[in-house]
Amino acid sequence: MLEPLTLTVELVTVAVIEAPVFDALFAGMVAVNEEGAAVSTEAGRPTVGIPFTAAARERLRTEPLAPIARACIELAWQHRHQLLGR
Repeated sequence: MLEPLTLTVELVTVAVIEAPVFDALFAGMVAVNEEGAAVSTEAGRPTVGIPFTAAARERLRTEPLAPIARACIELAWQHRHQLLGR
């Protein structure tokens, strides 16, 4: 996709990772580093990832995301049954 605000070409992807593999890969994740705070599902409570639910999608609609990130989330939501094999 071409990001119209920056004229930067960006490759947007979605990764589907089984829960046990995700937990093992991200077990050592820290809450804060030089890039900022970890994503959270509730204010002040860092979490490893956000569940891909309707409630989380609605919450992300109010977050300050780049248009390309928002489009990726919406496309993933639209195709969630294929991505998740359900």
